[in-house]
Amino acid sequence: MISVILPIYNGEKTVEKAIYSVLNQSYKDIEIIAIDDCSKDRTYIILCELSKKDSRVHVFKNKKNLGVAKTRNKGIEQASGEYIAFIDGDDCWSSNKIEKQISVLKNKNADLCYTASKIIDENNNVLNFHKHVPTGISYKGLLKENVIVCSSIVLKREVLPKNPFDGKYFHEDFVLWLRLLKNGYKAIGIDDALVTYRLGGRSADKKNAIKYRWKIYRQDQNLGFFTSLWYFLFYIFTGIRNILRLRNKN
Repeated sequence: MISVILPIYNGEKTVEKAIYSVLNQSYKDIEIIAIDDCSKDRTYIILCELSKKDSRVHVFKNKKNLGVAKTRNKGIEQASGEYIAFIDGDDCWSSNKIEKQISVLKNKNADLCYTASKIIDENNNVLNFHKHVPTGISYKGLLKENVIVCSSIVLKREVLPKNPFDGKYFHEDFVLWLRLLKNGYKAIGIDDALVTYRLGGRSADKKNAIKYRWKIYRQDQNLGFFTSLWYFLFYIFTGIRNILRLRNKN
């Protein structure tokens, strides 16, 4: 079984599409752990309606707003699957995503698998930009550029109890991927755009992203000043390059 963790806050406009993209997978042995993080809109009502239509949708509601890191950790605690996947409430999957990733994980004896992605804007326009990924990524390679979109990941459940998400950092998913690779876990990429990733939200907050990237290098990864600066410059360069590519293609 694959347990798909979906933390959601005020996602009434997009969450139904996200969930159906999971339910319509060619790989059917799936459960969805959907956790509403005290939304102020109709998100929780929509989740409950979907759970009545499909028993694979399990709905929970936080008593207080916990943020995405703690909410994902709560979802992992509720999960029954041998594998864990994550999807954000404004993203969606291609129908063969899980089937391809499970095949890779088993055949390559990997611990986690990520994929390339397509991008849509806040108005649901599909942008002419394919975010390619390498077939493998090292710890040092990931320090230069985070190629792992959280909604693309599938990993062995046994990896996570000792490695929870850490809410101290703006990009808690990036911190987790770094810690896993640093500890010797194997990551494999599929360069097919099996995820549609929505621009906006926290991804648009470049000021916080830049500030916390430096903190991740220095405080979480304990890198020296000049080593941190080296990777930080790579991060800035790749960020500018991707923005220019996106603009040129659209």
